Amino acid sequence: MCGVRIELPGGGEIKNSTGSNPVGDVGNAVNREVSNAGNSINSAVNQATGGAAWEDVAANLLTMGLVGYDPETGGIKAGWQTRAYTEGIGELTGANAARSANNRAEALLAEQRAEAARLREEELARLRRNDVSASRAAGSAQRRSLFAAGSGLGGDGAFNNLTRDFLGL
Repeated sequence: MCGVRIELPGGGEIKNSTGSNPVGDVGNAVNREVSNAGNSINSAVNQATGGAAWEDVAANLLTMGLVGYDPETGGIKAGWQTRAYTEGIGELTGANAARSANNRAEALLAEQRAEAARLREEELARLRRNDVSASRAAGSAQRRSLFAAGSGLGGDGAFNNLTRDFLGL
């Protein structure tokens, strides 16, 4: 038997080069095309609903867009019409502009707080370094004065270790 060729609408075609099982090959091709069509429908529904859960879509349909359903929290939320009315009224009253300005101000405040925290940490680290340096300098000065005074403790290694860091930092 020679190869089977079936032309599909839209320019696609199904070919069977082996000729061994044309019915099975046609069935596979039909399944593939139906699956592609289903994927296209799912993609279109996802785009049309904005990726909303089926519960949200159903709640919006049943209430004509006044109430939706949030599956993450398990509670109700504003439907598509309610959100549209709220946005429209917000544009007329300036509430949307105020909300946007408030969001920008909060973001700027968060950035400033983060910068202040970073500067505070840098200052604390600098102060720690200065304290340790001052402590070591004081310990060194004490050790020099003990040696200069001719103390018999000068050769003791334990005593030198204790005076190395005068403030214990």
